[in-house]
Amino acid sequence: MLGQAGVNAADITLVETHGTGTKLGDPIEVSALKETFGKMTDKKHFCALSSVKANIGHASMAAGVAGVLKVLLAMKYKKIPPQIHVNQINEHIHLEDSPFYISTNLTEWEPENGRSRIATVSSFGFSGTNCYIVLEEAGKSE
Repeated sequence: MLGQAGVNAADITLVETHGTGTKLGDPIEVSALKETFGKMTDKKHFCALSSVKANIGHASMAAGVAGVLKVLLAMKYKKIPPQIHVNQINEHIHLEDSPFYISTNLTEWEPENGRSRIATVSSFGFSGTNCYIVLEEAGKSE
């Protein structure tokens, strides 16, 4: 999908995950992200993993929209928000040798070399409807 969008995983610095909060769901989602990113880059710990659910709870049918809004606000303020209710990472998720880290503090969002801020949002609906979107801030060019 990233290739179809003309985006290299190495340029994505925030992934707003669906984040089920379950022992099974989250490791599957992270594993798929690691596999996808691993096909495009070998960079480590450059991309924040986030989920709006950790901050506001599950918004049911509006969860995907809440994730998009969170990313747009992060772009506006140029900050990656912390996962305020994450105290322990799922024991089946291993980020040590991956592109990802969990944002536990409010951090400045400064991509390398003055590039655009690029994020993705994924959302899986109860009905089986899945959504994956790539968002890039406006007004920047290479």
